[in-house]
Amino acid sequence: MKKYIYIGAGAVVILAIVGYYAFASHAPRYATAAVVRGSITQEASASGNVEAPTTIDLQFQNSGRLVSLGVDTGAKVSAGEVLARQDTSILSAQLAQAEAAVATQQANLASLLQGTRPEQLAVQETQVTNDQSALAQANQSVINAIQNAYTQSDDAVHNKVDQFFTNPQTSTPQVSFTSSNSQLISNVIADRESAGGMFPGWQTEVGSLGTSTDLSAAISEAQTNLTSVTQLLSDANAALNNAIAGQSANQASITGWIANVAIARANLNAAISALTSAVSAEQAAASALAKDQKSLALEQAGSTSATIDSQQAQVVQAEASVSVIKAQIAQTELVSPIDGVVTGVTGSVGETISPSVVVVSILPTSALQVNVNLSEDNIAGVAVGQPVSVSLDAFPSIVWQGTVAKIDPAETIIGGAVYYETTVMFDQPDARIKAGMTANVLIQTGAASSTLMVPASAIQTNDTSTFVEQYENGNITNQTVTTGLKSQSGMVEITSGLSEGELVVTGAQ
Repeated sequence: MKKYIYIGAGAVVILAIVGYYAFASHAPRYATAAVVRGSITQEASASGNVEAPTTIDLQFQNSGRLVSLGVDTGAKVSAGEVLARQDTSILSAQLAQAEAAVATQQANLASLLQGTRPEQLAVQETQVTNDQSALAQANQSVINAIQNAYTQSDDAVHNKVDQFFTNPQTSTPQVSFTSSNSQLISNVIADRESAGGMFPGWQTEVGSLGTSTDLSAAISEAQTNLTSVTQLLSDANAALNNAIAGQSANQASITGWIANVAIARANLNAAISALTSAVSAEQAAASALAKDQKSLALEQAGSTSATIDSQQAQVVQAEASVSVIKAQIAQTELVSPIDGVVTGVTGSVGETISPSVVVVSILPTSALQVNVNLSEDNIAGVAVGQPVSVSLDAFPSIVWQGTVAKIDPAETIIGGAVYYETTVMFDQPDARIKAGMTANVLIQTGAASSTLMVPASAIQTNDTSTFVEQYENGNITNQTVTTGLKSQSGMVEITSGLSEGELVVTGAQ
C-alpha cells in the first residue's frame, strides 16, 4: 500500500512542475520600458596623456572654394579668430529653406494646440445646415418623381391601355381586337392582369410620403411598378401593330390606340428618367451631409494627444535639420582653437581646397595638450573648437576646461578598430599639470531638451531600418524609429516613430 502512495505523491509533484512551466510559458517574459520625455546630452569620452604643445594643423572637413584667407606666416592669432572661409552660398540657401520648414511645423503645432477656431466651427456648422436643407429638397424631388411615376403609370394603364380592353377592371380582362399573333394577345392580357392589383397599394404608399420618411422602400416599389407598366405598354404596342382590322375594331381605332400607347410610353420613359435623376441627387446629398457631419465632429473633438506628439516630433526633426546645416556652415570656417603663431599657410582665394590640405599651421604660445584616440562611433559629433572637460588621475576632484584643437583626418587602427587622434588644449596654464599625467576628457557633442527617449537596449537594427519592439496588450510588434543623440547613461533620443508613454521591449525578463 505504501508503495502506491509514494507513486501517487510523485505523480502529483511531476504534474505540478509540468503545470508550472506550462502556465509560465504563457506569462510575459519581456523587460519593458516606457518612452519618456526629458533632456539628453551626448558626450564622447577618452583617455590620454598630457604632452608638451605641438604644431596644430587646421584643415577643412569638406572640399570647397576658398573665399577668405586672412593670415600670413608669422602672424599672431587668438583663440576663436576666423582664419579662412569656404563658399557657403548653397548651404545658406538650404539653411533658409530648413528654417522656413521649422516655422511651418511650429505653426502647425500651434494650430493643433489652439484647436479649431470658433469662426471655422461656425463655417462647418453652416455647411452641415446647408447640407441638411439640400437633402430635404432632394428627398422632396424624389417624392415628386414617385408621385409623377404613379400618375403616368395610372394614366397609361387606365386611360390609354384600357381603351382596347372590354372588361379591364375584372380578373379576366379581354382585348377588343384580334391579332395575327395570338401569343402577343396573351402577353397583353397577362400584363394587364398583373398591373391591375398594384395601384390601390401604390396609391396609399404615395399618399403617405414625407421628406422625413425613409424613401428606399417607396423608390423600390416605384421602380418595380414602372417596370411592369413598361412591359405592358411594350407588349401592347407589339400586339396593336399586328392587329387585324375587322368587325371588332376598325383600322381607325387601332391607329388611335397605337398613338395613345406611344404617348404613354414617352410619358413613362420621362417619369423613369426623372426618378433615376432624383434618386442619384438624393444619394449625393446624403453622402455630402454624412461627410460634412464627420468633419464637424472631428473639428469639435480637437486634436488627439497622439497627433500633437507626432507634430512635436515633426518640429524637433525640422529643428534638427537646421542644426545639421548650421554645423555644416560652421565647418566652412577655420577657427583658431588656441592662442599661437602661424607657422604655415597653404591655398589662395578662389581655389578649391580639399580636406587633405593643411591650410594653416599654428604653434601654441602656452599651455599643455592631451592627445586622445576617439572611436569612429564618437568622432562624428566632435568638431574643432568644442569645449572639453578634463580630469587628471593625479587630481580626481578637479575638472579643467579645454578645447578641441585638432582632429586628425586619417584613421588610426588599434586592435582592429578605427580611431581618430584628437588634440585637446588646456584653456589656461596650471603649474599643477605636468607632462605625462593621465588625463580623461569628456566632449559634449550634442544636447536636446523636452525630447523623447528610450534605453539603448531597446534599439535594434537590420539591413534596412532601425526599429524597436513595441509591447501592447501582450502583443509585440516592430516599429521603425529615427534615432538622435545617445547619452553616456544609456538613453537614446527618438525623433520619430514613437509617442510618450508607449512601452518598448528592452530585453528578456
